[in-house]
Amino acid sequence: MCFAAVAGDRVVGATWAAPGGAWCDYLEHLVQLPDDEVYLFDTMVAPGWRGQRVAARIASAQIRCYGERDIATAIPFNVRNVRDVVRSRAVAARRRQLDRALTVALGALFADATPPVMFPAGHWWYPAGSHLGWHTNERFPGWRLYLSHAEQPGASFFRYRDPHSAAIVTSPDDAWNVRLFEVSPERPLWHAVASDTNRHSIGWIVRPWSLRDAAALAVKRTLATLCG
Repeated sequence: MCFAAVAGDRVVGATWAAPGGAWCDYLEHLVQLPDDEVYLFDTMVAPGWRGQRVAARIASAQIRCYGERDIATAIPFNVRNVRDVVRSRAVAARRRQLDRALTVALGALFADATPPVMFPAGHWWYPAGSHLGWHTNERFPGWRLYLSHAEQPGASFFRYRDPHSAAIVTSPDDAWNVRLFEVSPERPLWHAVASDTNRHSIGWIVRPWSLRDAAALAVKRTLATLCG
């Protein structure tokens, strides 16, 4: 199946998708996948349209087509509108305690400046053999802070595509791990997680401005005006 981006009467970008796998000319090899997985290949964007998020929009369409939840076999806690979720009031209460403690701790680091604003960004359980496929989170820009624990060090990893060099980097997990990276639509950071052990990951969106700042207040007033 071909997913295309069209501007007027011109195709400006395209990516092919093949459920179950496809022949790869570059490797001269048949890529075979389970029936519930999809092989994406041959992404192309017209030269005049590069740098305008064409490929990202095509990827979003592919995720909607095949189901966002299908990119992951990891299990989320207390997430709305997603199937296969663990819902637990006890876990939610402990998460709120952690959020408050972290907010206080980070706030102390900014004693002479406005502390950053933090929002919860998910709690995932990765049973052995699970994964979270390639994604960018670009709909929610800001810095991402992740705290993770792996039951067996070295049996899970965080993998990303360097937005500057395009190199694929694999970061193996220790028992406890803290990772901080920027989520930006202008420089998408594609990343993924895989685990062969029990792994828990808790995330936050960190934005380096406060809702009390004049700039944020001006943005809120502008949005209110536009929305009537």
